Amino acid sequence: MLSMTDVTRPDRAPPTRPARRPYHSPTVLDLAHASLRENGRLRLRVVGHSMAPLLHDGDLVWVEPMPAKRLQCGDLVLVRLAEDLLTHRLIAVDSQGWHTKGDNVGEADPPVAAAAILGKVVSAERRGRMLDFRQTRWTMANRLVGASSSLERRLGARAEGPAARLARLSAGVLRRLTRQLVRLPTLRPVR
Repeated sequence: MLSMTDVTRPDRAPPTRPARRPYHSPTVLDLAHASLRENGRLRLRVVGHSMAPLLHDGDLVWVEPMPAKRLQCGDLVLVRLAEDLLTHRLIAVDSQGWHTKGDNVGEADPPVAAAAILGKVVSAERRGRMLDFRQTRWTMANRLVGASSSLERRLGARAEGPAARLARLSAGVLRRLTRQLVRLPTLRPVR
């Protein structure tokens, strides 16, 4: 256990913690995929802040299998990217593959094949309260944020000019809208 003197003394730096990456083992990834296939549902803990303000570090998400062709721009999806599982937003589908992006991240993820998308996030649980993304208000909000992220991606985050500024402005407005939606009494107690 560290005392206050351990933290303040320059000759004794506190031990560093390894990065929190609980889903990096191929065995864990295979188990998650098998569980989703066999049980039709998977519950995972969110690690990190890439989907803030919608999802927070420590939230629990429920994922259900969904054929990739039924997914729409704006849906939250569970993606297997190399040795990681990511819960990010689907922002585009084109000849390069399926494009996802965290709401709180500047750049989109590398495109993936449809087989890398394991399922759709249907709800999230935070401090005993549930967000049901199948509700119309969430579906609409997710579509708006997805469309904005897609537009921002197409125009290029570093592009100049009025169209690029408009895309960045709309993305910011939609992130603030999402933040407000999360604060509304739409969170219902978990039963």
